[in-house]
Amino acid sequence: MGATRQKKVEGGQGGKRGHSNMTHWVSTEELKVSSRILRRRAARTEVQHQLADLSAKVTS
Repeated sequence: MGATRQKKVEGGQGGKRGHSNMTHWVSTEELKVSSRILRRRAARTEVQHQLADLSAKVTS
């Protein structure tokens, strides 16, 4: 059978661990979206630069 616990697990620990206040999570989600967009733009620019470098090497 399964292992038995020596002590009773204390329920409702969300407030003790800082998870009870979720109002700041909305701004976190907005930050995630904006950083994702910036990463995509940076990646697209990097690929364009690499393609330009390759085409310059091929034509020379």
